Amino acid sequence: MKKLLLSSLFCLISFLFTGCIAAAISDARMPKETVNLKDYKSDTVSNPEKVDLFLFMSRALYTTSATIFIDDNASIYESLSFSYYLYFQVEPGLHWITVKDHISTMSYYTCKNMLAGTKEIVDLAHPMKNVTASDMDITNSGVGGYPRSQIKQKVNEIPSTFGFNGKLNSANIEIVPTDNKELIKLQKIVGDNFQQLSIPKGDDLTIQISFPDKPQTGRFDTTVVMARMKSVKLEFFRNNEKIGQHFHTSFYDELAKDNSNHNLAANITSYIACKYFGKQYPLYKE
Repeated sequence: MKKLLLSSLFCLISFLFTGCIAAAISDARMPKETVNLKDYKSDTVSNPEKVDLFLFMSRALYTTSATIFIDDNASIYESLSFSYYLYFQVEPGLHWITVKDHISTMSYYTCKNMLAGTKEIVDLAHPMKNVTASDMDITNSGVGGYPRSQIKQKVNEIPSTFGFNGKLNSANIEIVPTDNKELIKLQKIVGDNFQQLSIPKGDDLTIQISFPDKPQTGRFDTTVVMARMKSVKLEFFRNNEKIGQHFHTSFYDELAKDNSNHNLAANITSYIACKYFGKQYPLYKE
């Protein structure tokens, strides 16, 4: 009994200070791809008119696997744990990759302009790092020394570029209703984030943020202890013409004292900055 208590105490301390438990559970076994395997070490691009996109994680998260979304498309999402990688063949152009760790409520965002006939390898734990095949070729990729294995291959699953086909240099953020305290805070934080990205206030793009009549349900509505989920609706206008809209449900921390802890504002900023301005947010420090 004493040994059991000591072992439990050690694991708890390890979890709090080193994250070793997170590393252990994030290396859960996943079904491997068995046909048409695409080796990330190959120098040959599958199709000169497309992009070979490889996604992996060099660092364990807090869940058995993270959920990966591409271009905010509900039909293009997969799970990924520590010792595995995903392969996609995508159209060239701007693409937005989102990683959701539902236990910690953390999210990672990557905005990439991908060129035809090239190979893109993205480390989802370090989105801005330039990665080569040798960086990804880690035999001891997880607990137990398992080689990295391909778990999913999708060809021609992503039909077009994510980015807006036009040139925009400024943005104006509006909220409806104008006296809602949560929306006022959201408006301020997103505006501050735009300043970091050198997106000035102006009329090139008008963004209207509101709460939808009915809360959106879907992939991000994950129950998290002590977390508050909030749905928002974004509508985009150019020259008084509506050019798009976006619904998002995410963790809303109204007590957050800085932008990095405000998950909903970070997602909104990242989505708008990538789709309409071709810019990366957050500005990760590598």
